[in-house]
Amino acid sequence: MKVIIDAEAGACPGVRRAIRMVESSLSGKSRLLALGPVIHNERELERLAKIGLETIQQDSVSQSKALNGVKDRSLFVRTHGLSPHIRDKLLRAGADLIDGTCPRVRRVQELIEQHYFRGLQILIVGKAEHPEVLGLLGHCEQMGVVLEKESDRKRIDYSRPSILIAQTTVNPAKFQKWKQMLSERIEHLICVDTTCPQINARHEKLRAFAASVDVLLMVGGSKSSNTGVLFEVCKAVNPRSYRIERPENISDSWLAGAHLVGVTGSASTPFWQLEDVRTRLQEFALEGIK
Repeated sequence: MKVIIDAEAGACPGVRRAIRMVESSLSGKSRLLALGPVIHNERELERLAKIGLETIQQDSVSQSKALNGVKDRSLFVRTHGLSPHIRDKLLRAGADLIDGTCPRVRRVQELIEQHYFRGLQILIVGKAEHPEVLGLLGHCEQMGVVLEKESDRKRIDYSRPSILIAQTTVNPAKFQKWKQMLSERIEHLICVDTTCPQINARHEKLRAFAASVDVLLMVGGSKSSNTGVLFEVCKAVNPRSYRIERPENISDSWLAGAHLVGVTGSASTPFWQLEDVRTRLQEFALEGIK
């Protein structure tokens, strides 16, 4: 059995930037707070925790006790970004914010602010409870309409001039579907595809990679939206695709009769985790030889 790692895999630029910022901040101090998980990858969070990163839940900032705990502390803002309300609350509490917001997410925030204060209805294609989307809603005073499922159409005011944007990690096909439907019903509609081009560019190459192997392993965090999107891309072309978080999640039954096994990951999966999976697969191969 041969194992190959997808050459296009590895964490996206925004995630790599955030991790570098965390590591750089920790190099000069023993502890660093993060407001919510820096990325949706448990193994990387475990590694960062060992070198001094402490994660607090975002909803805890509504509690005075938690706010007292951030005074004069360095607080890392994760890639998903923050609402202005929470940012101001933390600054007033005396936190020193280190802003790791992905530059592409920041662009979406600016688009929302620009058009909301011009009076446009804000329509966001994405997951309603995703931290990025929660942050985006804060830039339009919680007045945006999140489009996640078909029933969300009922919440749209079709008579209002509107702007349609997307959570950066949403499937671009989903954005295009909403764009086509709304373009037929809203007379004055601005559509800006804010899905991440780096992630989107991976789709076609990922299909080719998944189709070229007998078994495909998608490595990523269980809570990662992007991992789920890319896994579905693989599954559509290779039924023997499996989503895992750790090497120990691999079942030897998946590998039966496989001559070529491919390993890939999502935008929040560091390359070292793909190497760990390859090592485990090579152990399976040796065990098979014995």
